[in-house]
Amino acid sequence: MIPFIDRTIHDCTRCPLHAEGLGPIPGTASKSSVAVGVIGDHPNTDEKTPFTDSSGLWVRGVLGQVGLKGSHLGFVNVISCHDKSKKGISGYAIDSCWDNHDLQTSYLSPKIWLVMGKVALDRTLPGLVLTRVRGNLLQTNDGDFVLPTWSARYARGRGNETKFQVNEDVKKLSSFLSSTVTERWMLTGEWCYTCGGEVEKFNKNLVPFCSKHFVELSGIHARQPGFNV
Repeated sequence: MIPFIDRTIHDCTRCPLHAEGLGPIPGTASKSSVAVGVIGDHPNTDEKTPFTDSSGLWVRGVLGQVGLKGSHLGFVNVISCHDKSKKGISGYAIDSCWDNHDLQTSYLSPKIWLVMGKVALDRTLPGLVLTRVRGNLLQTNDGDFVLPTWSARYARGRGNETKFQVNEDVKKLSSFLSSTVTERWMLTGEWCYTCGGEVEKFNKNLVPFCSKHFVELSGIHARQPGFNV
């Protein structure tokens, strides 16, 4: 990224995980304000940069098939260190890496996030269930667009069907990036981004709210980030 961010991540000793693998691994991007920011869970033991193990390289290849490569992309993990625990990433590790993650994502500032896996989804949009919202265009309370999909390691481990789903989800990134703001409303999926509830038929593919979180402004149906009832 930039020297200040790289140094901040490399020097982090906030939790014991800094001694695992190759230590803290900062995200990568050739510039700020990339087209797509990719969020994973944690680096593998032998990764010197995010998404450069076999699963990560597979993801890069899938993105490249739709013309997304090089300066279009930025990569970051929820936690910057390898977590070898078989119980999954601890809340303590996520909390310890909270500021580091925010520092990196603020620099990337992409047009859309590809959020890979349930850990990354919960860090980005807490409370949503990946199996219900995968492949749907969502939006955070800060107005960031998010497309959740399976984690790279999970997809490759589960076989062709799951890998096919990731491929199909990635294709939606191109549709999003080439669309206007109004057209992006039409790309939204079937689940309310606020609570994960199903969007009714009258609302489906128009705005990502269930009836509880639906708002009508100036006579037209519109998305309002951060809208609460």
